[in-house]
Amino acid sequence: MDINHYSPSYSGLEGRSFYSFKDFSPEEIYEILHTARLLKLKNSVGERQPYLSGKDLLMITNPEYSSEAISFRLAVKQLAGSLISMPLEEKHVQSLIESTDETAALACYGVSGIIVNTSNRHDAKVLARNTDLPVINAHGKTGPCEALAAMLTCWEKFGKLKDLTLCIIGNVREHSQIFQCAFKCGMNVRTVAPKEFAPTEEDRDAASIYSSLTCYESVEKGVKDCDAVYVSPNSGFGQDYILTADAFELAAPNAVFLHPMPIDRTTEAESFVCDGPQSATSEMAKNLIHAEKAVLALTMGKPITD
Repeated sequence: MDINHYSPSYSGLEGRSFYSFKDFSPEEIYEILHTARLLKLKNSVGERQPYLSGKDLLMITNPEYSSEAISFRLAVKQLAGSLISMPLEEKHVQSLIESTDETAALACYGVSGIIVNTSNRHDAKVLARNTDLPVINAHGKTGPCEALAAMLTCWEKFGKLKDLTLCIIGNVREHSQIFQCAFKCGMNVRTVAPKEFAPTEEDRDAASIYSSLTCYESVEKGVKDCDAVYVSPNSGFGQDYILTADAFELAAPNAVFLHPMPIDRTTEAESFVCDGPQSATSEMAKNLIHAEKAVLALTMGKPITD
C-alpha cells in the first residue's frame, strides 16, 4: 500500500514499545508518519498538542547521546508531558533494565512510559521484555526515530515514498533502521559499503517482500539516478566511501542529501553536498521532533483528533 492511499486513524499503537521496525507493518509506519505530519501542521499554526498532559515519562540516558536526549525532552514538553531524566552509568543501566522488580516498581509509581537513550542498542529491547510499559528506543545510531524523520522529509519533498530510490552509504548492519523503514515504505533501496558490511541474507529476504534491494561497493554506482542519498554517521570506511560533490552529481537532478547530523565533512560527505542547495539535513532535523512526538502520542498519549 502507498502511504498516500492509507487513511490514518491516529491510533492503534497504544501501549506498544518501539525499538525496531521489524515488529511494525508498513501500515503502522504510515500511521506514525501521518501523525507526525498532522502534529507538524498543528505546531505551525500554534495549536496546542496536550496529548501527554498528566503523563509522567522516564528517560534513561547516557550524557554521550545528548542530541537525542534534547530532542526527546522537547518532544515531551511540546506534548505537555512531564519527563524525569536519569543519567546513569553503564552498570546502573544494566542493573535497572535487567531487574523485573525494579521495572515493575516504575509502573507502580505511575510512570506512563520509558525512553531509553544509552550506548547499548539492545537496552530498549531488554527493558521492554521486563516491563508492561511502552519503551522507546532513542539510541542515536540504532533508534528508529531518525529513520522516520528521513521518511517524512522525503514524503514532503517528493509527495510520495513508494518507488522512490534511496541510496544508503554506510554500515546498514549497524544502522539498520533506515534500511528497514525504507523498504517497508516501498522505496527501492541501494546500499553502498564494503562487502562484509552489506545487508545480511535475512535483511535481503525481508527487503524483497516489499521492494527491490541492490548492493554496491562503489559510491558512484550506488548514487547514480537516486532520488535521495542517506549517509550513515561514523561508518569509518575510508576515502573511497565519502560522498563527494562529483558523486552526488550523478544522482537525480532533484535528489536530496540526508544525514542525522552532526556531519563529519572529512570522512562522510564533502561540504558542497552537506551545505549545498540539495541538502535536506536541516529539514530532517526539524522533522525528528515531530516524528518523536508522533511515536510518543500514539504509544503513550491521549486520543488524537485531526
